Amino acid sequence: MTSGLVNAQDNILRDPVTNRVFNPVKYSEVNGSPFLFDKWIKGAATISKGTYNELELKLDSYSNTLLFKKEDDSYEFQDDVASFVLKPIASDSASYMYFKKGYSGPGLNPKQYVQVLVDGKVNLCKSVAKSLAEVSQINKGIVQSFTKTDRYYIIKNNTARLIKLNKNEVLNVLSEKQEQIDAFIRAEKLSLKRESDLIKVIHYYNSI
Repeated sequence: MTSGLVNAQDNILRDPVTNRVFNPVKYSEVNGSPFLFDKWIKGAATISKGTYNELELKLDSYSNTLLFKKEDDSYEFQDDVASFVLKPIASDSASYMYFKKGYSGPGLNPKQYVQVLVDGKVNLCKSVAKSLAEVSQINKGIVQSFTKTDRYYIIKNNTARLIKLNKNEVLNVLSEKQEQIDAFIRAEKLSLKRESDLIKVIHYYNSI
């Protein structure tokens, strides 16, 4: 980071006039949480001017809005955040979670943040979106609740393909190396119903 960027960061984080204050009251009548994680997590956010480090961040997955914490209050960024990283364990890079936007595909628009699970010749991304559903509860009638939907995308040749955690779907998208990948899955005894095993398969694809 340049000294100018450090100064810009200080202005953005310390001047309430230049930021929109997040209002949690708007969700007070809804059951559940709109956030990807309820707790604040250390991380960094990147805008067109550069990267701001040493932040405490939280993603509102319902409104697709990244928030930062300042003096126990929640704020929205004034500038558009192109990507950010969450660091649940700051000393362990293996715990880091990378998010970006700019992809488009079925059920996915370029302004939506996705988690980049694998970054390479082929990318594997995960969309975690929250939506509102009406649920009937005893003694309360119809109430609104947040529901979570996970979607997985393989980004290949700049095209995002929506896939299920299913071996046949993955092999179909990676058809030009299908035999090698199928052999790898069988040799490693992987199940593509598990996200962790799908990550291993995409890493293997990118290595051959």
